[in-house]
Amino acid sequence: MQSILTLALVGLTGGVPAQTAKQIIDKSLEHSYLGQDGSRARVKMTLTSARGTQRVRELRVWSHKKGKRVRSLVRITAPPDVAGTSFLLKERAGGGDDMWLYIPSLKRTRRIIGRARQGRFLGSDFNYSDMEARELKDANYKRLADGKIGRYPCFVIQATPKASAGSMYSKVVAWIRKDNYIAIRLKMYDKRGRLLKKMFVRRLGRRNGKPIIKETRMVNVQSRTSTLLRLISTRSLRGRTSGLFTVRNLARGL
Repeated sequence: MQSILTLALVGLTGGVPAQTAKQIIDKSLEHSYLGQDGSRARVKMTLTSARGTQRVRELRVWSHKKGKRVRSLVRITAPPDVAGTSFLLKERAGGGDDMWLYIPSLKRTRRIIGRARQGRFLGSDFNYSDMEARELKDANYKRLADGKIGRYPCFVIQATPKASAGSMYSKVVAWIRKDNYIAIRLKMYDKRGRLLKKMFVRRLGRRNGKPIIKETRMVNVQSRTSTLLRLISTRSLRGRTSGLFTVRNLARGL
């Protein structure tokens, strides 16, 4: 998940050369969403409809980074009607990341490819393509005038996805904090150039000396729906992971 909310700790001091937009984006994508190379976490997802009604889902998330490639497994644990629904992401060298979804009611695993990646991630306001951040990885970049979110000075970067990204967005504008390179605000525009979604990082924490995102809200301004992700707990992923991030493991239940 935040693959679109990835972090890097690079301090800014006097004498640092001016950075290009691509260099800033690359630094913001260096670390995993949970702030470490291997972790498991409990996450609460709150879905809010246009009418204000809410649905709450509880998730377990496992994430592991090997070199520059990230593997993530997300499994819904509650409520019972959707428990066991699982998502697997495996980044590949050179792009073209692999994604699978397991739906327990159908006892079926399907690969997510092509336009299916524009679908809603586990029914939320995030899309499957947001999970791999292709819009930020496979794009042309432009550095805009620096800005400020609250008391935090930010780089402001516009990313225009390349045709090869197969993106549903015409552009993404990111506000990246200068002190820790966390993207604390994103604006996504549809193919007609209209604002589609806004993402806000609402709360940060620290683990093992690194910042981690504890609360994120995605708002679809066109459908007037929103999704809140709140990190409940996280700890290091210990032991062997060879069988964890596999398609076979998706259907093994809770």
